[in-house]
Amino acid sequence: MNNSITKKTAQTLPMPAKTKWNVLSNIKTICDSIVESGLSPKRTTLYQTTILRLNEYFNTTENQTWILCFAVYQHFRDNNQIFPSEYADFLSVNVLKVAAMYSDFVTLRQKGLLDFTDSKSTFSVTKELIKRILNNEAINHNMRKETSYLDFVAKVANLYENNKYTDNTVDDLVCQLSDYEESNETIPFVIRSKKLINDSRTRFMFYDICNDSLSGMPSCLCTTIDDIYEDSERFRIARQFFDEKHILMVNGLVEFTEKGNMIDSKITLTEDGKKFFLDDDYELYSAKIDDKKLKKPQDIRAKKLFYSDENQKQIDDLTQSLTQSKFCRIQKKLTEKGLPCGIAVLLHGAPGCGKTETVYQLAKKTGRSIMQVDISATKSAWFGESEKKIKEVFTDYKELCNKMKKLKCGRTPILLFNECDAVFSKRKDISYSNTAQTENSIQNIILEEMENLEGILIATTNLTDNLDPAFERRFLFKIQFENPTVEAKKAIWKNKLPWLTTEKAQHLAKTYNFSGGEIDNIVRKAEMKEIISGKRPAFTEIIEMCKVEKLDATAGADRRMGFAV
Repeated sequence: MNNSITKKTAQTLPMPAKTKWNVLSNIKTICDSIVESGLSPKRTTLYQTTILRLNEYFNTTENQTWILCFAVYQHFRDNNQIFPSEYADFLSVNVLKVAAMYSDFVTLRQKGLLDFTDSKSTFSVTKELIKRILNNEAINHNMRKETSYLDFVAKVANLYENNKYTDNTVDDLVCQLSDYEESNETIPFVIRSKKLINDSRTRFMFYDICNDSLSGMPSCLCTTIDDIYEDSERFRIARQFFDEKHILMVNGLVEFTEKGNMIDSKITLTEDGKKFFLDDDYELYSAKIDDKKLKKPQDIRAKKLFYSDENQKQIDDLTQSLTQSKFCRIQKKLTEKGLPCGIAVLLHGAPGCGKTETVYQLAKKTGRSIMQVDISATKSAWFGESEKKIKEVFTDYKELCNKMKKLKCGRTPILLFNECDAVFSKRKDISYSNTAQTENSIQNIILEEMENLEGILIATTNLTDNLDPAFERRFLFKIQFENPTVEAKKAIWKNKLPWLTTEKAQHLAKTYNFSGGEIDNIVRKAEMKEIISGKRPAFTEIIEMCKVEKLDATAGADRRMGFAV
């Protein structure tokens, strides 16, 4: 089967057409005519016939055909790179006359017939052209192999890297990069970059950062600047970055991932920068979902939670709203009426009452992933950085929502702010401190994002008094959690420790004013006790554990204080 496929493929591949005359012989005729001619060969009938034939074959002008014929001659003579002075000597003309033919050399390179060295000091005929000539095959009018924008930035990065192991100066590197950019000036990415970024060194930095971003790695600010600027310029460019006045930052192409000193700081492409770089391929390269940011529903362990009757009804309503079919219908209906289609939920109340676990179980039941915000990671000592980080949270969430929409059976994830009072706090008088100004800016960003929310945001807090009143309107659902009732606590005790009798569970529920989280602590200690001793703890031992659970005297039983002597 494989042989038949191979034969069939070979039969269907188009073969290059053969010329009816010998290409190499015609090239020799021209070389013989122009050698030492001073650019004024004898225009015999043979010359005229041959030059017209080769002009058509190469799709070139007469001067360009001469250059190619000489390049082929030199290839078979010593197969080395050719200096323009060698062509001048061959023709017996001043080298400046050859220099005046620069545009012809550029055209031949663009057609894929000549190769230049990075410094443009030498040239040679391409291997593909030699192959076609030897086989007496026709050539394409444009044999140049198009460089992709990905190959382009990879080559730029390679030039950067190779320069570190040579004696070349920074200016030498800039010359090489300029030559390479010029030889690929028709790449759409290069065209866009030159139009937006006037300064060539800035573009070269940008190309290098783009290449780093493909590997998912940020660029070291210090190295990126050092590679392309002299000592006298490095501090000025670094200052522009730290003041966020550098053109790459002003245009929204680059941002800090880490902002510290010159050595530690790292930069990378913004989402807008990635879109500018990748263009139509942006979705292809951004299609992966970072699993580290997500808690998937299949990874959440199902857990039975106990609520008061009022809370149970509220949780049931919320759960119904977040089921996929109803969520889609709700969003469509709200959008048609010109109303915000996002769902923001605030779960508040006493600690340990199951607010966070409620979010997990909601996600489990509705098949949604959770993107939990690391609030500590949104804080920065650098002015303006905290605002960027909180903005980035919402940017990442929107991007995640878009990616989910494109997946089969993809569902809008939940954005979770646990203990949200740390960033949803009351706004302060900005004259009080710079910190107050930063916190107010963060809250304004969150308020604006909640106003335009199209997904699902759930926030939890034990401290509603710390929340700014402006947030209250933004929350569609506000569910208050209190310590469970006696009946609820009894059910929790029985669920967690099934071996308890109804009377004993009733006694624990009435005697100890515990939250669900505190009951969990007792259960964990009971499990540990059983593992250590090899037997289930007695009820009296459960009582002792309950007595010492709270730090104050409100546990509902006498507490003894022991002293070490």
